[in-house]
Amino acid sequence: MADAIDLDFMRHAIEVSKSAPARPNCFRVGAVLVDNKRRLLSTGFTLEFGDGWHAEAAAIKKAREAKLKIYGATIYSSLEPCSIRKSGGKDCAALLIENGIAQVFYAAAEPPIFVNCQGERKLKEAGIKVEKLEELEASFREINKHLF
Repeated sequence: MADAIDLDFMRHAIEVSKSAPARPNCFRVGAVLVDNKRRLLSTGFTLEFGDGWHAEAAAIKKAREAKLKIYGATIYSSLEPCSIRKSGGKDCAALLIENGIAQVFYAAAEPPIFVNCQGERKLKEAGIKVEKLEELEASFREINKHLF
């Protein structure tokens, strides 16, 4: 069950998402990666490293480059991690599983605008704890109003 600290990290992820450009073909997403002691490891946002970069992948890349331990970490993503990429490449759910992420919080389920996302299901099947923080979904939708 989420607590006030989880909500604060999700609010931070939503703030980070504002750094992503508003494009008609992608969501503006922010991600915050924290260790198992709830210390900030890194953040990431959509397109941070160019076309095709998702927020979760950017946060993991930065943590890895800083040689930070991410096994057992928690990620807060303003959008449900993807389970399929229309543009190709590894989906974020698979990336989180491969990197040993233990827990995922997200603010909004991915609407079927581009793909039929099954990120939550895929993560749970891998034994990862997943929780939607519905009280922050409206903030995600406001930042992404260019798609709704």
